[in-house]
Amino acid sequence: MRLKFNIFLFLIVILAASLRLASYDFSLPYINHPDEPNYYLEALKWRGFYELGGAIPGYPPGILVINSTVQTLMADDGLKMPDVVRMVRLLSLVVNLMTLLIIAFIARRIAGFTAGLIAALSWGIAPAVVTGGVYATADPYVYFFTALAVWLALIALQDARRPQSAIWSIIAGLFAVLFKYPALPALLPGFVVAVYWCFTDRSKGVRVLAWQAGLVAGVGVFLLFIYQAGQMDIREADTLRTSGLSNLTNVNFVANNLFQVFAPIGGWLAVLIASIGLIRIAISDRFQQRTLVVLICLLPLIAIPWLAASFSLVTSGGRVKDVLPATAIAAALMGVGMIEISKLFRQRRIYAVALIVGLIAVTIWWPHLQADVEYVQAAQPADRRVDIRRWADENLTAGTVIVDDANDKTFNPQWSGLVNNRQWFDWLETDNVLEHTRTEWREDFGVSYLALNVVEFDRIEKTDAGQAFLEGLLPLREFTRPVLMRGPQTLFYRLWKPEQALDVTFGDSIHLIGYDVNTPLPAPGETLEFTFYWNATSAPLVDYSLFLHLLPDNESPPVAQYDGAPVSVERPTYTWNEPSETLISQPINLTLPETMDAGDYQLMMGLYDWSTLVRLPVTESGAVSGDAYPLLKIEVEN
Repeated sequence: MRLKFNIFLFLIVILAASLRLASYDFSLPYINHPDEPNYYLEALKWRGFYELGGAIPGYPPGILVINSTVQTLMADDGLKMPDVVRMVRLLSLVVNLMTLLIIAFIARRIAGFTAGLIAALSWGIAPAVVTGGVYATADPYVYFFTALAVWLALIALQDARRPQSAIWSIIAGLFAVLFKYPALPALLPGFVVAVYWCFTDRSKGVRVLAWQAGLVAGVGVFLLFIYQAGQMDIREADTLRTSGLSNLTNVNFVANNLFQVFAPIGGWLAVLIASIGLIRIAISDRFQQRTLVVLICLLPLIAIPWLAASFSLVTSGGRVKDVLPATAIAAALMGVGMIEISKLFRQRRIYAVALIVGLIAVTIWWPHLQADVEYVQAAQPADRRVDIRRWADENLTAGTVIVDDANDKTFNPQWSGLVNNRQWFDWLETDNVLEHTRTEWREDFGVSYLALNVVEFDRIEKTDAGQAFLEGLLPLREFTRPVLMRGPQTLFYRLWKPEQALDVTFGDSIHLIGYDVNTPLPAPGETLEFTFYWNATSAPLVDYSLFLHLLPDNESPPVAQYDGAPVSVERPTYTWNEPSETLISQPINLTLPETMDAGDYQLMMGLYDWSTLVRLPVTESGAVSGDAYPLLKIEVEN
C-alpha cells in the first residue's frame, strides 16, 4: 500500500511541478510583483551594496536571508536582480511542492492512503496556489512551515515514543513566524500536544512545554529587542495599529476570511466535505484522541484567517496569500472528509469513494486544471516593457519620459529588474498627460518623450485638446504587437517633430520623413550637423549606406562628402523591420572646406548598396527623380 501511495503521489508531484515550472519565470527580466524588488534591495542593503534601502525595516528576516544567501552565491553586487529573483522563485517552487508532500502526509496520517492523495491533488492544482505560490516572497515558506508544524504535532500526538516532535513542531512554527509575523497560529499545534500531555503524562508535558516556552521566548527577544521588529512600517502594520482590534471582532470580516480559506480548493463544497468529515470524527471517536487530531488542525485553520482579518480583508482577487497557510490544512481536511463521508456507506464504501472522487473531479479538479492551463499559456509571452526599455536604450538619446502607472517601473532599474542599461532615462508619472501643454512639459519639466498606454490614447483622442496635443508629437514606435504579450500596449512619442518635414522615398520602402540641421546657411570651414528621421514600411534586404555630396554643380566632383550608416552601425537598414518605428540618426557631420569658390552649391543625399555601389532610386511626390535627393542649397559669396 505504501508503494502505491508513493507512486500516485509522485505522479501528482510531477503534474504540480510541470504547471509551476512552465510558468514560474513569467515576464522576467521585467519584475512586476511589488514585493520581489523590495526584498532584493533590502537584502542588498544588508550586504552593503545598496545605500537607499530601509524601505521595510523590521520586516520578518526569513525571506531576506534567502535573498542575501542567493545574492552571495551568485556574486551579485546589485546588477543581477532578474537572475536572483529567478533563483529565489525556483526555491519557492520547490518549497511549494514540499508543502504538497506534507499535506499528503497529514491527510494520510489522519484518514489513510486515499485521503492523502486527494489532499495532495487539491493543493497541487489549485489555481491560487499555482499562480501565487512561486513568487520570490515569504509566502511559500509560510505555507510549508505551517503545514510542517501541524504534521509534526500529529506525529508527536500519535507516537508516544517521539515527544521531541512537539518541540520540532514549535520550531517549524517559529520558522513560519520568521518569514511572516502573522504566522503565529502555526505555534498552536505543538503547544496543544504539550498541554494534552500535561494531563496524561505530566512530567513529559511540563518538560516539552518548558522547551517550547524557551524557544518562543528566545526568538521573541531576538525579534523585538535585537532585530527591532516593532519598527516595521508597511501598510498592513498601519492597518493593524489603527483598526486591527475592531477588525478582529468584526464577524463579517472573519467569516469572509474563513470562507476564503476554502475558496481556492472548492469553496462551499470543500467546506461541506471537510465539515461533515470532521463532525463524523468527533462523534465516532467520542471526543477522544482523534478529536484532538481535529483540534490540532482546526486551531490554525481558524486562527490564521481570524488573525489576518486584523489587517486584511481577503478576496478572490486579492490578498489570498494571507489565508493560504490555512488552505494547506484545509486541503488535508478535505481529503480526510471525503474518506469519512465514504464510511457512512459501509459495505459500499469503495463505490462511495469512487463516486465522491468523480464528483470532485468534475466540479472542482477539472475546472482547476483548465484554469491552470490557461494561466500557463498566459505566462509564456514576454513582457513588452522589456522591449520598450531595450529599444529606448539602443535607439534614443537619454531624456525624461512621461509614463502612466502601467509603465511606472519601465525606466526604474531599482524596481523593474531592467538593470543592465547603457543610458539613464528619467521618468515622470502622471494619470493625465493633458495637464500640461507640450511646451510646458518640455520647458518646465525637461521632458523629451511620452510612453502612452493605448487605453489612455483612445480616451484623449476623443477630445479636441487631446487631438491637438497628439498632432504635435512625433510617433517613434508602437509597442502593440503581438497582442498576447504581457504588459501594456504602448505608443511611444517624442514631444516635438523634425525641424524640416519631408516625404522622400528611397527604393521601395525607405522613407526620409524629416531632418534637423544646426545651421541652414553655413560658411566655408563650418560643420553641418544633421539628424535624419527615417521610416521603413518593410525591411530592406541589404544594409544600405548614406552619402552626402556637396556639389558646385551636378556634374562636378563633390567638394565635401560623408559616407556611413544612415542611422547608426547598430541599426543597419536590414533591421528596419517595424513599420511603426521612426528611426532617428546619430548626429552626422559634414565639414565644408576652408576655401570655396563663390557660387551656389547643392547638397545631394542618397542611399546605396556599399557592396555594389548601386544607388536606390529617389521618389518625390509620386515621381522618380534620379538616384540622389537635393537636400540643401548653399550659397557662397566672395
